[in-house]
Amino acid sequence: MSGTMMVVMIVAIGLAAGGFEALLKHRERMAKAAARRSDDQTATRIAALEDRVRTLERIVTDRGHNLRDEIDSL
Repeated sequence: MSGTMMVVMIVAIGLAAGGFEALLKHRERMAKAAARRSDDQTATRIAALEDRVRTLERIVTDRGHNLRDEIDSL
């Protein structure tokens, strides 16, 4: 193998390694972004559920209303 061929191979290996590293960093950023979106959706669902629980607690603890009528109205 000639010296020129060895230099070309070394440069090619270096470029391939750099490209692979960039690909791995990109995939990591995409995974983090997906996790953030999932966290946001989870937080939204939790807030909605907390609101529903507050409503149910209000219905159950409110003695001035008939429980069956309140549940039926939902």
